[in-house]
Amino acid sequence: MRYPILFYDLAANFGFRQGVSGVLIPGQVVFRCVASPNSVNLSSLHLLWLFVAAALPLAAAPPPQLPVEDFFRPPACGQAQLSPDGTKVAFESAEAWEKRLAIYDLRTGKLTRMRFDRNYELSSFFWKGNDQIILFLEQDGYWTGEIYAAAADGSGMQPVGDHSRIINRLPDDPHHILVAESERSGPSDMRGPSVRLLNVETSRSSPVQSALEHVLSWVTDQDGVVRLGLRADPDGVTWLHRRDKDGPLSVLWKEKLAGGETFNPLEFDFDGRTLYVASNRNRSFDALWAFDVEKKEFVREVFVPPGVDVEGVVMSRRHRRLMAVEYTGDRSHIEPLDPEYARLRKSTQEALGNRPMSFRNHDKEWHKALVRVGGDRDPGEYYVLDIDKGELNAFHRVMPWIKPEQMAEMRPIEFKARDGLLIHGYLSLPVGREPRNLPLILHPHGGPQARDHWGFNEEVQFLCNRGFAVLQVNFRGSTGYGQKFEKAGFGEWGGKMQDDLTDAVKWTIAEGYADPKRVGIYGASYGGYATMIVLCLTPELYRCGINYVGVTDPKLLLKHARHSEEVVKAQIRRLLGGATDAELIKAPSAVALADHIQAPVLMYYGIHDPRVDIENGDVMAAALSRAHKTYEYKTKTLEGHGFQSKQAKLEFYNAMDAFLAKYLGE
Repeated sequence: MRYPILFYDLAANFGFRQGVSGVLIPGQVVFRCVASPNSVNLSSLHLLWLFVAAALPLAAAPPPQLPVEDFFRPPACGQAQLSPDGTKVAFESAEAWEKRLAIYDLRTGKLTRMRFDRNYELSSFFWKGNDQIILFLEQDGYWTGEIYAAAADGSGMQPVGDHSRIINRLPDDPHHILVAESERSGPSDMRGPSVRLLNVETSRSSPVQSALEHVLSWVTDQDGVVRLGLRADPDGVTWLHRRDKDGPLSVLWKEKLAGGETFNPLEFDFDGRTLYVASNRNRSFDALWAFDVEKKEFVREVFVPPGVDVEGVVMSRRHRRLMAVEYTGDRSHIEPLDPEYARLRKSTQEALGNRPMSFRNHDKEWHKALVRVGGDRDPGEYYVLDIDKGELNAFHRVMPWIKPEQMAEMRPIEFKARDGLLIHGYLSLPVGREPRNLPLILHPHGGPQARDHWGFNEEVQFLCNRGFAVLQVNFRGSTGYGQKFEKAGFGEWGGKMQDDLTDAVKWTIAEGYADPKRVGIYGASYGGYATMIVLCLTPELYRCGINYVGVTDPKLLLKHARHSEEVVKAQIRRLLGGATDAELIKAPSAVALADHIQAPVLMYYGIHDPRVDIENGDVMAAALSRAHKTYEYKTKTLEGHGFQSKQAKLEFYNAMDAFLAKYLGE
């Protein structure tokens, strides 16, 4: 037991029991006890799980089979933010699956809970000043489209906007936010969103930027001025730029889908002229560059990550400078670029036993910070850091019912695909079982222009708790590994992308981890397509498959594109490998190949899915029926692309539980 820190466990006891704070001194960490009137003896507390290093020892025996609900219920403390003056923490707090907003006063210990009418629940929120919060609510798991404002004591909640997306919170303006609003009149209207200045007290708004054809999004500088617009072209994208709020827009950079230098704006510097850009200039992956928007040229290379793409930057309004850069290799990394920030991060991480951590946000003057720690086996917990005093106080666990020692380790892996391409991924093995000849679930990610990450994953932990090894693969076409790797997936749906998955399974079997006679696959969205197509192309490898809201015929992506403009369809064709007509798309259809499937299939779809139309499920079920295959097909009336309600979620995961036990069990 390295550091005796006790949580102020608000989920169980909304008063301070006892706290321990850490005095952060560069190169040294000293802890002192801060007791409350109802403090308890530290020696009587079973807190060892808090201070275990990232790799916990295997349990002597497999842990008990935990209820499905334990993995998929909302967290006790989800999103959390420190107020600008550092006196309060607002956080998402669930009661009986209902997500509410709670506000905890760090000075008085008072807890305030907001309750919402009409079965509304919290979706997201942010502070607007010290005494007001902007909220987004959801109903049945989906955003209502309205923006609300409320006082920090829970009073006076009222709608202030409708069907808008926040593009700048304007932290220095106590009355306004910038929002993007769609003004499209119908499918033939090619305009993107406009930008308006919304008064969160009066609900009145005024125009800032009009909507333009094919301009999909807008980017502001540190002063909240709209400076960049992203225009979609049939052959790529164009970044438009204006010098100041009254200046005209002109072309800043054009990027072709076919390749060339990438240009991904991350943040403006505080000088208004320097734009921090992720670009593969002179490299095969995105490094961090400083770009002069007036000269329209790259100025200097700021940071080069180790062979992967830069993902983001950390800026400080208090210090008015760049503080750190973010990238993901096997794990997520935050690389300090500012010496002061580096010392603060190093001292905080040492105080937390060098566990993975991040600063969620700081108060306006950087006197305090909200810190989150966690890992692959631990959903995490929050701490409040007093930077001036060097004190670190435990605040709240994210999922206090989860015991990290019962969770599985997520191990980074790499292997060579059949054509020699290096592929990365993760292998999670069930706790307390010999890591040999285990039943295996291949779990391909969605997107496909996305990637799997290291960290606590509810689905992975659920499957490992049931005794399965879980294999996640960042196959070619995944993001984060450079443009060449991503574009290697273009035109390879049902081709080399699926070969990578097959090679991953065979690698796992060859290494002795997996029983070749007990391999299943489960994927959602694009992962659902990968599931169905590998069952068609390599039926001998799999005993069963689960398709959750997955594409089954790529041609349906074109048919049901949300906008009919040629720009969107051209990009879909490029991704799938087609030319100018849907008939030329080369990606194989699982519907057409249904007679090749040998394994039982479980399929779940949401009828109101805006991304993967329900037709994908209907035609697949019909094809399986015609081919006399074993399958189960369920649809949920009120659900979309991923189920949100308690009833639908639990039904799906319980069905998965029973399905896998039936076809992959001992």
